[in-house]
Amino acid sequence: LNVGSAAVSLIDQDRQWFKSRCHVNLTETPRDIAFCDHVVTRRDPLIVPDALEDETFRDNPLVVDGPRIRFYAGAPIYLQSGHCVGSLCVLDERPHLDFDDGKLRILEELASVVSEMIEARSARSQSAIAARVVESTPDAVLATNSSAEIVYWNEAAERMFGWAADEA
Repeated sequence: LNVGSAAVSLIDQDRQWFKSRCHVNLTETPRDIAFCDHVVTRRDPLIVPDALEDETFRDNPLVVDGPRIRFYAGAPIYLQSGHCVGSLCVLDERPHLDFDDGKLRILEELASVVSEMIEARSARSQSAIAARVVESTPDAVLATNSSAEIVYWNEAAERMFGWAADEA
């Protein structure tokens, strides 16, 4: 997208924090000065071609102090629950008056990929927790596929039935 910086910016009650960032030296900012907060609140993409010329942002510390943001474009990151948790944003120290609908579509598609990655990580974490619970339970747990073949057999099932998992 021909910009100097990019970040995955997440919002909590009081702050914006950068889960991932490229050429962004900040790790977090107060929420009340975060460009991302506007994306989350609006639940829509935000494009600021020149922050110094924008009434909402021209006095923002991120514009006038450091990192001196002149251009910002952010697309919301939605979870499957419908919650908007942050934005995928691109930034630059120079204005971009040429950020068109095609570039916005790319940014939105990338934000969708970020959302999918967040959801996949959450699912992996939940699966790992479930696996630890099943492994540690004293109850026999087994699972079969649609052909009635055993695909999972825990240690408690081995003790109860007297067969190792590979034998079952």
